[in-house]
Amino acid sequence: VPLLLKLPDGERAGTSVGTPVSLVDVTPTLAELLDLPRSPAWPGRSLLADAATGERAIYAETFYPRLHFGWSELASVVQGDRHLIEGPDPELYDLRRDPAERRNLRASERRAFAALRRALDEHDRRLRPPAAVDEESRRAMIALGYVGGGGAEPADGPLPDPKTRVGSLGDLQAGFRHAARHEHAAAAAAFRRVLAENPRMPDAWEFLGHSLAKLERPEEALAAYREALRASEGSPHVAMSAASLYLELGRLEDAEQHARLALVAHPSFAHGLLAQIALARGDLPAAERAAQASAEKGSARVRPLLTLAAVRHGQERYEEALRLIDQAVLVYRERKTPDKELLQGLHLLRGRALADLGDVAAAETAFRREIELFPADPRAYSNLALLYALAGRPRAVGPTLRRMVEDHPSAAAYAEAVKTLRVLELRAEAEQVLRKGRRLYPGNPLLTSLATNATGAG
Repeated sequence: VPLLLKLPDGERAGTSVGTPVSLVDVTPTLAELLDLPRSPAWPGRSLLADAATGERAIYAETFYPRLHFGWSELASVVQGDRHLIEGPDPELYDLRRDPAERRNLRASERRAFAALRRALDEHDRRLRPPAAVDEESRRAMIALGYVGGGGAEPADGPLPDPKTRVGSLGDLQAGFRHAARHEHAAAAAAFRRVLAENPRMPDAWEFLGHSLAKLERPEEALAAYREALRASEGSPHVAMSAASLYLELGRLEDAEQHARLALVAHPSFAHGLLAQIALARGDLPAAERAAQASAEKGSARVRPLLTLAAVRHGQERYEEALRLIDQAVLVYRERKTPDKELLQGLHLLRGRALADLGDVAAAETAFRREIELFPADPRAYSNLALLYALAGRPRAVGPTLRRMVEDHPSAAAYAEAVKTLRVLELRAEAEQVLRKGRRLYPGNPLLTSLATNATGAG
C-alpha cells in the first residue's frame, strides 16, 4: 500500500523511498515536522530521517475478519523482500520476484520463514475485550447468553482461514446492495446464503435482522439479532437494534435489558431508549432522568433533544416541548451532512404538543408534514385522525386511516388503525380492520396482542 506524504512548500517533491515503512511512523514524522518532542513510548520513527531507509521488520495485524466475519485474525511481517502472512495456513512470499504474491515459499525457505516467525512472536497478539464493556455490562451479557466466558477462542475448534472463505463476501456485498435499494427480501436471502457457509459471522446475522425487521417479521429479526449478539459476544450496536425492536413490540423488560448493554459504548442512544421505555411505562421521573442523561451525553444533537421534548410533552409542559423541538431544528440545519431520518417523529411530536395547546390548524399542518416526510410511518396518520375526530370532523377520520393502511400497508399500520378506532369507540370497525390485518400478516405479534386484548387501545 503506498504511503504518500505532502510536505509544506513542496519539500522533497518527487522523491520516493522503496523500503517498507509502517503507520506507526506517522506520529513521529508529524512530531518532527511540528518541532514537538518525541515520546520514548512511540514504536515508530520519523520518515524524514536518514534512518528511515534502513531495513527492519514491519509488523501488521487485523482482527477484522475475526470480529466481523467469524474467521481467523491475520498478522504479517515484511522484512527486506520477504513477506510472512501468519494465519491458519501461513504464507511466505518474495516481494521483489513475486509482487503479486502467487508463489508460497514457506516449504522451500524454511530458514527465512522461521526468522520472520520469531520477529512476529515479539509482538503481543492477544485479543483483548473492548475497553467500553464494563463488568456490569459483561455480567448482563452472560446472563442473557451472549458471552460464554472470558476466552476469545471459540470452544468448537479453530476459526476458518479468510482466504478460504473470501468468496462468500460477494453475497454479503449483494445483501448490502439489496438493502440499500430497499429490496429487503432479496437482501435477507443473500445474507442467509452467507450464513449457510459462515454461521459465526456477526455482520451477516446483524444485517439479516435489519432486513427481517423491514419485512415485518419481528420474531425472526430478534432471533437473528440474538445470533449476532452471541457471535460478537454482546456487540453494543447490535444490542441497540434489538432494544429498539423490543420497544416497538411493547416488550419493555427485554428492551431495557438490551438498551443497558449499550450504555457504556453508546450512552446517548442508550439513555434515549431508556427514556422512551420509561415513557411507555408511564414513569415520567425515570424518563426525565434518562432523557437528561441522553442530552448530556449527546449535546447539540437532534435525537436527544427530541427525546427530552417527548418527556416534556408527557409532563404536559407543552411550551417547553415546542422550544426543544425548535432547538432540534436549528441543530439539524447546522449539520454538514443532512440525514432526514434524524427528523423522524419531530413534526409528529410538534403536532401533539400543538393539539394539546388547542391549536388545531397548526397541529394538522405538523401531522401532514410528518406524513409527507415519512409516509410509511403510521403514527402521524392516527394522530391526524384523532385530531379530526376531536375537532368535530368525523368524516375525515375514515379516509385518513384508509390512506394509512392502503397506501403503505404494514402490520404496524393495521395495528395503529385498530387502536385508533378503539379509542374512538368504533369497535365494529376496529374488529373488521383487525381481521383483515391478521389475514394479511398472520402471526404478527402486534396484531396477535390486539386480538387477545380487546381493550388494548391507546
